[in-house]
Amino acid sequence: MIKIAIVIGIIKFLLVISFLVLIHEGGHFLTAKAVGMQVNEFAIGFGPKIWSKKGKETTYSIRCLPLGGFVSLDGEEGKSDNPRAFANKSILSRLAVVFMGPIVNIVFALVAIFIIVLAQGSYTTTTVKTIIPGYAGEKAGLLEGDKIIALDGHKMHVKDDITEYLRTRKGAPLVVTALRNGEKIELSMVPTQEKGGYTGIVFVDDGENYYNEVKDVQVDSPAAEAELKPHDKIIGINGEDTIDAIYISEVAYENVDVPLSLKVDRDGEILNLTLTPVCPEILVRYLIGFESAETTSTLELIYTAFWQSIAEMRSMLHQVWELLTGQISAKYLSGPVGIAKVVTNTNGWYDLFVLAVLISMNLGIVNLLPIPPLDGGKIAFLCIEGVTKKPISEKVEYGFQIAGLAFFLALTFFVTFNDITRNLSIF
Repeated sequence: MIKIAIVIGIIKFLLVISFLVLIHEGGHFLTAKAVGMQVNEFAIGFGPKIWSKKGKETTYSIRCLPLGGFVSLDGEEGKSDNPRAFANKSILSRLAVVFMGPIVNIVFALVAIFIIVLAQGSYTTTTVKTIIPGYAGEKAGLLEGDKIIALDGHKMHVKDDITEYLRTRKGAPLVVTALRNGEKIELSMVPTQEKGGYTGIVFVDDGENYYNEVKDVQVDSPAAEAELKPHDKIIGINGEDTIDAIYISEVAYENVDVPLSLKVDRDGEILNLTLTPVCPEILVRYLIGFESAETTSTLELIYTAFWQSIAEMRSMLHQVWELLTGQISAKYLSGPVGIAKVVTNTNGWYDLFVLAVLISMNLGIVNLLPIPPLDGGKIAFLCIEGVTKKPISEKVEYGFQIAGLAFFLALTFFVTFNDITRNLSIF
């Protein structure tokens, strides 16, 4: 008998994917209608139809594989005598139609993040509330009440701007510009490197509290090497008896590369295991060392909400670039199976909504990459046509489409294989 949790997980996954596909394809569809193109079909999903309805001109359908969708435009794949065909419209009209799919995903994410921040009623700022002793900020002379406005001349609007800039600079010396009593000051410092211990233990939780029972053990993790197993109950760490999952995690976090003794209850048998937390490069943090003040001012919240949405997009752009350039390992890529796992593990509708927002932004950004058969590939072909004043030959475009499709099929196989053969990592 299928567990209710699995059914709910499947429903959540289908809801998220279907909604994101709907707004993406809706962007193409509505723009095509606006510029007078003939739309033959608007479909959610691929494969055989499970529902369809014929409109005045367009057939609306739902298909059995809900991992995408399409808008079928007359004349999109070749020449046509129809003046309303895609191929017979201006370059700008065609660019607008192709652009609007990913743009809708990105705009939805930006607006949603803006609303989320406003709805919280308070949010962190770049103003220093407290200084963390021993960190770079204290050593350089940063004081409580200082408002950080720039790093190396780059404006910092929200706390996440600071976090992302420090992450990309990876500990390089920097100049902090701050406002102190209305006057600008500059402080030179080297960010403090902080390593947190990663174990690969996934504790059982009920959405609010974590328990000492092991729910899952991530593959190739310190927990796997220590031979921890699902359903084990950790009842002690480093000689101290405890069933507090948060405390156990904190001890592990603070002891990178330090062997820790674990006392484990496995079906009534008490085991003593050794766990050595590690810190992969992707988890290394670089910090100035301060806690931020919060604001509840409506005007400041509006300002913060706007720049927080921009910060999220900038961070995702950085990470996509780092994946493309090999700065982040491809092993951290995930496909539909991995996304389904994350969606399934969300607690409540709010977490599901936040995840959908982040996936939407990622979908929009990735779709703009100039690689066929992504929207960005089509945009690249149209830009070339706009410069040369003649379309790329169907043979050449077909060759690029086949090559791009082969690449994405191989990539899909790679990420799906990873998602299936390993437990989803925290990265």
